[in-house]
Parts: sequence; structure tokens; C-alpha cells
Amino acid sequence: RVAKEVNFTHEDAHCVMSGIILNKIPVRVGLRRHGAVARDALKSEFKQLEDKNVMTQLGSKTLTKEQLEQTLECINVIKEKRSGKIEGRTCADGRKQRGMYKKAETSSPTVSSGALMTYI
Repeated sequence: RVAKEVNFTHEDAHCVMSGIILNKIPVRVGLRRHGAVARDALKSEFKQLEDKNVMTQLGSKTLTKEQLEQTLECINVIKEKRSGKIEGRTCADGRKQRGMYKKAETSSPTVSSGALMTYI
């Protein structure tokens, strides 16, 4: 079969890439939109974090005031896969650490959305 030639405009490409990149929604919205499926996806994510010993629980009374102030919070989101599957995602909210490290120490080898859109 010969593929049809498709002429995408920049706006079309932006719309497609936005749908792929920006497919995470806040938990509150995800629970309202997907109900028990979203709740089960978050439970599965939390169970996986627990099974892999990602975090260790510490009592707040065992930490100093400075350590408590440096404690990172988690950000939880619901991810809607293109296949329609709903998944939970958890990551650390690193905003408290912004001034602690040099940019070179924290850079990640991933492409930025702007660079990707420029390439397309």
C-alpha cells in the first residue's frame, strides 16, 4: 500500500504534540472524570512505590526542625495513555531544593517541548 501524503500545518503538529506531551491531569480532575479507575490507578502506583522501597517512613519527632523544613512533598497525577488506559504517576516536588544545587548538577538529558516543536 502507498501511504497518503498528508500536509500538516504547524498548528496541526502543535495540537498533536500537545496531546502526546500534556496528557497528565491533576488527581482531583482525574477522579472526577474517571472515578474508581483513577483511584485504582493511584493505589497501584502507591503499591509499586512501597514494593520497591522507594521511600522510608520516618516519624516527625525523630527529625530536626531543619530536616522537617527540607522534606519534599509528592506530586500525584493521573496519566491518560493514548490506548485509553489510566495510570497514576507520583514524583517528588523538588521546588524546595532549587537553590541548593547548580544547574549543571540537576540537568536532565531530555528534549524540551520548545525544541521538539522547532524541529517539527
